[in-house]
Amino acid sequence: MKKKEVMKKKKTKKKKTRKKEVKRKAHLEAQAVARSVRQQVVEELEIQWLDKPDLIEIWFKTRGGS
Repeated sequence: MKKKEVMKKKKTKKKKTRKKEVKRKAHLEAQAVARSVRQQVVEELEIQWLDKPDLIEIWFKTRGGS
């Protein structure tokens, strides 16, 4: 009986780690997507506002950027 209980515990432990790995991968993918979106926005701003540096500063300050 003891061996079966130990086996059950190991199985549930593996499931938890698998769930954590899936969550971690999803989080990293979401970060990568967010990073690429931010990069696109910055590139668009640079194209549109190359001759207007004051507007860029105001835009970043109002959105909490640096």
